Amino acid sequence: MNLGSLSSVIVNYWPIVLIVGVVLTFFGYLLLRISMAIIGLIAGAYLGQYIWTNFILKNFHIISSDQQMVHVIAVLIIAFLVTALFIALYKFALFITGFLAGGAVAYYVYNWAISAMNLDMGSNSQWIRVGVFVIFGLIFGLLTIFNEKKAIGTAMAAIGALITAFAILIPFSSSFSVKPEDLLNTLIKGKNIMLLTIFVAIFLVLSILSVSIQIGTKRGRKNDSKNQGQLKN
Repeated sequence: MNLGSLSSVIVNYWPIVLIVGVVLTFFGYLLLRISMAIIGLIAGAYLGQYIWTNFILKNFHIISSDQQMVHVIAVLIIAFLVTALFIALYKFALFITGFLAGGAVAYYVYNWAISAMNLDMGSNSQWIRVGVFVIFGLIFGLLTIFNEKKAIGTAMAAIGALITAFAILIPFSSSFSVKPEDLLNTLIKGKNIMLLTIFVAIFLVLSILSVSIQIGTKRGRKNDSKNQGQLKN
């Protein structure tokens, strides 16, 4: 399953992807364990695919008739192992969640800036993108661990908003002369500035709205607690 195949799977099931994104955006900080499991499953599927492409296929000879079945089983096993690890190791899961959120946000904002200013970063452009993802991912991952109460809600909102924004654009991608199957690759490489701008705008609106709701909910709880305390006194 390469990037094109992954895009095809997401396109075929985009309503489910949209629901998952909305849940993570607005309820991820409340349904923490479930959200961690979802993120762990997604991260595990990506890791499983990477291991399959760069290690298993290069080091093991698999009969072609059995390759698809072995492929699916191997990716699923790795995905579920990572999911179990996320659930069992809370701090590790927090760090990875922050890492993915911070890295992905920085990556797409960087792509948008480069595309908007029409800059050519030369032959090292992909390595620069990876560096931006890793550096900001590490920063946000560490912040999530050391300030988890505030950061985890923001991280969940960011990841959910990215997924939701992508799912929203799938049925409209053809209006921008982009096939739905090519949408993920187009956004990753920043090929279509208008599409990328709308994607970033939807992401920012959803993220800010989610965090605002979280802050309002927390303030409401604090006020209720103070009122209850005053009534008791």
